[in-house]
Amino acid sequence: MKILWEFTKKIFRQYHSSYKLIHLLIIVLSCLLFLLYINIEIEEVIRNSITFDYLGILNTIGILSTFLVLAVDKINFRELIEKYREVENVSKNFSTSQGDRLVNTFFTILISEVILLALQYVLYIFNIEFILLLFLSIFYLVIGFILIIGTWHGSEIN
Repeated sequence: MKILWEFTKKIFRQYHSSYKLIHLLIIVLSCLLFLLYINIEIEEVIRNSITFDYLGILNTIGILSTFLVLAVDKINFRELIEKYREVENVSKNFSTSQGDRLVNTFFTILISEVILLALQYVLYIFNIEFILLLFLSIFYLVIGFILIIGTWHGSEIN
């Protein structure tokens, strides 16, 4: 039980020391897209295709998430942490280096993606299709790819 408690505390520390603006951006963009999905009169064909093929979209996101994990595997985290040693204040009592914050951001994006996928599959068992979670998962995937691949190429160039 102590192992689970320590693991949970570590995950919350990672979220606390990551770049929260990225998570906020993803949540705001997903909510805006969801509001557009609800309020704008889009063609019934598009709306029906999203709800009809919900499981197919969810499976595709799951497959692309494995590629996200492979992209994270290509990054040399030790090099990032050693390269960006400048210390930033996260809160009044906590500070960490820019490299640690960047690495924690990558891992919190992965953790968020896994939690969202698992939650959507569990909800789908009970025949609940939560479109907002689907949009959140898509944005976490896209922004995660952009950040991770951009960082990977940036570290390879230098």
